[in-house]
Amino acid sequence: MNLHYLALSACILALPVSAGFSGANLADDCYQAWHSQNWRIGENATPASDLTAFRESIKKICELRAEMFAEGEDISPFIQGNLRQVAPLVFKGDESDFRAHIRQISSDRSQALVPPPDYLSE
Repeated sequence: MNLHYLALSACILALPVSAGFSGANLADDCYQAWHSQNWRIGENATPASDLTAFRESIKKICELRAEMFAEGEDISPFIQGNLRQVAPLVFKGDESDFRAHIRQISSDRSQALVPPPDYLSE
């Protein structure tokens, strides 16, 4: 598990209910982190952030990730996966597709961190 993720988790869990945490800042942090990756699409390498539909879908995914994270789901509040994994969903997904994808990517990453049962056997 990534140290940044753990520190962020601890900070969010320590927020008092009266703080009015809505996840908006976390969603914005998610979007900014994605934006800094400078994903490019197509033969002309158009920045994905320049495509309105793509950008708005990423914002929605970030909002859902922040919401799911705040609800206690075992996910990172930041975009997981790469352009190939996320792009098809962005162009044709809805909220339920986004949630399923977020859970699947998180599950895949969690399973990748656990060695297979025969890993330690001779």
